[in-house]
Amino acid sequence: MGYLTVNGKRLTANGKLSSYSAPAVPSGLPNSYPWIPKAGSTIVTIGGVGANYFYFGYAIGAINDGSLDPGDNGNIVLQVIASGGIGSRGTDDTNIILYPSGYSGFTSYNSIIIYPTVSGLTISDELNLVALLTLNAPSNVTIDGRVNRTGSTPSLTFTNNGTGNKTIEFVNTPENCSAIYSNGINESLVPWVPKAGSTIVTIGFSGEEALTVKELFDAINNGDITGDIVGQIIDDTDESALPAILYESGHGGLSNYTSITIYPTLPNLTISGNISGYLITLNGADNVTIDGRVNRTGSTPSLTINNSNTNGGEVNFINTPENSTVIYCNGL
Repeated sequence: MGYLTVNGKRLTANGKLSSYSAPAVPSGLPNSYPWIPKAGSTIVTIGGVGANYFYFGYAIGAINDGSLDPGDNGNIVLQVIASGGIGSRGTDDTNIILYPSGYSGFTSYNSIIIYPTVSGLTISDELNLVALLTLNAPSNVTIDGRVNRTGSTPSLTFTNNGTGNKTIEFVNTPENCSAIYSNGINESLVPWVPKAGSTIVTIGFSGEEALTVKELFDAINNGDITGDIVGQIIDDTDESALPAILYESGHGGLSNYTSITIYPTLPNLTISGNISGYLITLNGADNVTIDGRVNRTGSTPSLTINNSNTNGGEVNFINTPENSTVIYCNGL
């Protein structure tokens, strides 16, 4: 087993990296990673009569002026339930802008997640030379075009019929924001930037930090790495020794993390193993994203997760992880 270092510091326990004993996992089960919102999230609907907000832009405006109460945990979920306009007209050339939490002393939120609840929906308008929606330096915003954030089929389309045809744009470096699985968005122009202060750990044998996903998870479970954590996969990894299991923050009185994001930095990388059970298990672990795109940009899956054991699986969620997801990965 290799040692794990963060920012040049070797993390050890009694001279070696400590690890958790893997609990028994039923074999032969299919991959299971449903998305569930964080408990206590404020959930509102968008789109036509009967929705909380008739237009998409009305909901964004309510977030900006503080009239949309984000609840105790500050997490807002916007469910698009019907097609409609953005809430502006081309004659005004006025787009919708989402500002950071704390903007002008009104806005207050921790995260915002937007997704459709049925397939085939469109948010459209006619705005000249401006985007339908501009993210102006917010943090923790995800636009996900999949129905209920499940599967891999884009089911939400953004259309701007005005001059320039711009739909979504990021300005002033939004942190931990992404637009995925959505038609009408050039995802290569939506760069992902980690939250300031995140701990970045490489995963792979050519680095000096975690050699495998399991080593990263063990270090997090042991409380050696805390806060917002970014795992960058730089090589193929072999997880055959033991399953990689991540527990909820606070497990055993040791771990203390806010979010975990894992993605490859190179195309065509593989997380593989031969285990009777699952290679990767999130056991009650919230706010975890495994993203198969290179540097979380574009729309091309560049990470394969493969368990060659006939009695095994690749990814499993147990004990209801909240706001955790696996996206753009092959082999699932």
